Amino acid sequence: MSRARLLALVVALALLVVGSWFLGSRPASGPNVVLVVIDTLRADHLGAWGYDRPTSPELDRLAASGVRFSRFFSNSSWTRPSMAVVLTGHYGRTVGVYEEAYDVLPESATTLAERLEGAGWVTLGVTSNPNINGWFQFDQGFDAYVDSEVVFKFMPLEGGFQRFGAERQRLAPADRVTDQALALVDDHADALRGAPFYLQVLYMDPHLPNDPPEVHVEAVGGGRGRLARYDGEVRFSDAEVGRLLRELDRRGHLKDALVVVTSDHGEGLRDHPELPLSSTHGHHLYDSVLHVPLIVAQPGLDAGRVVDELAASIDLVPTVLDLLGLPADPSLPGHSLAPLIEGSGPVPGLPDRIFAETEFRYTQKIAVRTEASKLILNEDCAAFQRDGTHEGRKLGPREREALLAVSPTEAYRMDGNPEGPSRDPDVPEDAMQALAGSLEKWVGATPAREPERRDPNDVVTHADGSVVPFGSQGAIPDLDPGVAEQLRALGYLGGGDTDVP
Repeated sequence: MSRARLLALVVALALLVVGSWFLGSRPASGPNVVLVVIDTLRADHLGAWGYDRPTSPELDRLAASGVRFSRFFSNSSWTRPSMAVVLTGHYGRTVGVYEEAYDVLPESATTLAERLEGAGWVTLGVTSNPNINGWFQFDQGFDAYVDSEVVFKFMPLEGGFQRFGAERQRLAPADRVTDQALALVDDHADALRGAPFYLQVLYMDPHLPNDPPEVHVEAVGGGRGRLARYDGEVRFSDAEVGRLLRELDRRGHLKDALVVVTSDHGEGLRDHPELPLSSTHGHHLYDSVLHVPLIVAQPGLDAGRVVDELAASIDLVPTVLDLLGLPADPSLPGHSLAPLIEGSGPVPGLPDRIFAETEFRYTQKIAVRTEASKLILNEDCAAFQRDGTHEGRKLGPREREALLAVSPTEAYRMDGNPEGPSRDPDVPEDAMQALAGSLEKWVGATPAREPERRDPNDVVTHADGSVVPFGSQGAIPDLDPGVAEQLRALGYLGGGDTDVP
């Protein structure tokens, strides 16, 4: 070979190496990753968590073959901030996602799809919930991403999109989402011969309006009420998750795959009939809207393992990275749950408490929960009960009633009963003090980013009727002065051990 040809070959190989370094080379082998999110799914409505109606035969089988987390919680009670946590490993406030009609996932946020794409995975995504459409920048890092074609009224119409509710148009049902996901995998068959894939699928059926196929309502015992229709939607989603996994297996994609199933948040249902706006989600931070399932399945795991430690959505990204053998990111506040999944021991430094917040429409609430106790600070109720201050220009009668119905501070002993304003929590004073102290510490230590694309029409209305732009108040602020003063007067702030038994 001539020196010229040899030099040309060396240059070509160097360019290939450099190019693959910049573009992210596809590894020749590695496990496929399937992340399934079932929107609005309560853990306690699944058989594996003890529910007495047959809502989840497929998920129950998956849990029996893998690892189930019995006490896993979302860090928010509605979709966009919850999914921001699930997909970035940072709290909603840290990536500036708070409000429904406005906030987008910033380009500076790094999604799980981006991490896996950079490591060589082919990344494919499908969502039935428009809250994580590409318009909100949740398509970052995907080689292919299928948006919900039905959008909410505050979103622009693009291409063939339709308005939710127009002419009885409903969000894509579970069977269509499964078909879309399988089509994505099939369309990328050539690429998948030399690289693993990351498939992210969001089903939305347990979310209102709850109109499942009748066969699934009958399968859970029948009925016409909300509970029967919700359970029917859970059964519908369950059946389609089973079909998705069977079809992926038939195609040879599940041989060593990592499968993760969870939810973004739960649903209020009938847990608090005395409380306005508590039958859905987003408005409150009770366990009914925060306790969600987590199932992790992969060949080699101890079948049927149940993990009882408290864990939360903030732990998912570091867990997936660890299970795949990818480098840990020290900037992530969560912890890898891999030792609990693999049965290799406890998680070093795993907190004994989880934090949650919601700024859904007029609401501003934040909460901390341990195994024994829970504290909720209702900053929206505090401001409204103090002098009528509230977010937005107008409040409907139900919103006003909800803001008046609950104390600015709620504390509960977590004894298996649902929380609610009618309960006498009987939380010991030292536990309350510890909860309040840890919550104040968490708020101060967790970065809060000003939201992007916040509409200037988002305002706060004061007692005198004046309005000011919400502006940089996008984050739930440090403890409202009125709430903080009330806690201090009760002796709950200012010292004390923050470890709660």
